[in-house]
Amino acid sequence: GVYLNIARFVSEHDFSLDVVLTSIRILCAASRSGPMQRNLVDVLTSSQEASRDVLHGFVTHLESGEPEADEEGEVEDFIANSEADTDDVTSVQLVSSIRHHIVHLLLVSLNHRPPTVA
Repeated sequence: GVYLNIARFVSEHDFSLDVVLTSIRILCAASRSGPMQRNLVDVLTSSQEASRDVLHGFVTHLESGEPEADEEGEVEDFIANSEADTDDVTSVQLVSSIRHHIVHLLLVSLNHRPPTVA
């Protein structure tokens, strides 16, 4: 499905950080709805290999050796509101934002009935 393809952007290391961030943001938006959360879980668990790859990608981004950015809110505002390329955002800021969105995805999913992405 579409969500599996989007989630694979997180697990593949050949993509730029802004593509990874965009895919995580799409998954976060999709996970806010109960029915979409269940659909997302179904798609992500449909294949054991795909599930493992996506989980590995999430863990890799969460455990990244990059330090956290100091101003997370300002980075999000810049990315959301700027017409400029994300090249103006440092990799540390992007990695921090990716971590933030992964944790947000997990926290949002806890508000839904099991099974969830979390």
